[in-house]
Amino acid sequence: MTARPQILKPDWIIDGDGKGLPMGTALRMQDGLIADVGAAGGLGGGEAEEVELTGLTLLPGFIDLHGYLSVDPDRPEPMRRMFDPDLAGRRRTALAHMLTDLRSGVTTQRVMGEGNGLDLKLSRSVRDGDIDGPTLVVCGAPIAPTGSHQAPASGGIDTSDALRQAVRQRAAAGVDFLKLVLTGGINGAGKDALAPLYSADDLDLLFAEAASVALPVAVAAHGGFAVAMAAARGAVTIEHCALFDAADLAALSASATMPVLTLSRFFAPGGIARSASDNPVVLERLERAKERLAWLCGAIAAGGQDFGLGTDNMHGQIAEDARLAVEVGLPTARVIAALTGTAARLIGRDSRIGWIRAGFAADLVAVAGNPLDAIEALGAVRGVWRGGRRLSRLTN
Repeated sequence: MTARPQILKPDWIIDGDGKGLPMGTALRMQDGLIADVGAAGGLGGGEAEEVELTGLTLLPGFIDLHGYLSVDPDRPEPMRRMFDPDLAGRRRTALAHMLTDLRSGVTTQRVMGEGNGLDLKLSRSVRDGDIDGPTLVVCGAPIAPTGSHQAPASGGIDTSDALRQAVRQRAAAGVDFLKLVLTGGINGAGKDALAPLYSADDLDLLFAEAASVALPVAVAAHGGFAVAMAAARGAVTIEHCALFDAADLAALSASATMPVLTLSRFFAPGGIARSASDNPVVLERLERAKERLAWLCGAIAAGGQDFGLGTDNMHGQIAEDARLAVEVGLPTARVIAALTGTAARLIGRDSRIGWIRAGFAADLVAVAGNPLDAIEALGAVRGVWRGGRRLSRLTN
């Protein structure tokens, strides 16, 4: 039986560009889609149920551009968790994280690494309606060399043949993106966070293979020459960007590559500061990263570049990432766009999600107050809709 149409009548609506629609605007939902947007009186009440959202702002559902599923952020070397052979335990952890993220208003999440195909399996389960969670955009296991903080203990991907095979295997499995680890991490032992982990020839091969199977490439790199190498070859995003300097930002500005910032992992007390609390080397790196990220956000604000935001493994903290972005100088409207319209464009889904437009998926979030007045309002979630269904008493 077709669900009864609904007319949502909030006090404010903010669209995918971070700008408010005219006061009095409402939207009509039907069959999982936004059927119409306009003045409430012109949306044809009739059989539709009218839902008053007094004191609330309605926005497109948030898009987390850098998340994980089974990674436990409180562990030292947390990325190793994505290869743990305890698949049942990892699935339980992932299901809990997905609900936490969905409750925070995240209706779409790009998952930046899972071993053993867990992200693909959970993506299908969400799509089929078997579990609740954000729509998942998946990468499969990261492409990383032996010794990297995102390589399995059994070894990474180290040769030309292995790189070629890695791309083809992931394409055959049905991933949406490729994740390439091109520098070491801030919160991990081993590889340098600025030195490239693959050669120029390796990158030429990988990007050519990716193009042959029409897969976009997301590159984890904190800074250094690796950034220019990736941008010049067509990387869609650079993840983290925690040690960027002016040359790194210029490399992105000269390309179509977009930075994705994961601020809460670096600035929040529950982030790297907690998982590395007994590691002075990592804590020293963290302080340097915080300095450089504050500089980078100021430079992006001044230069007008687009950017994305991701929680990394700080589940449920998307509003905190937005708050931190504003705190370090990024304009509020552009921060909201980074969670909605800009993010949708980056993952190639801006004809379906990220905007309050007729024909788009009814993936929506309602928050108390108006985040254009106070960005903290994004954390006061009062309703989440995915595919037109309001989510309540979520359980997996």
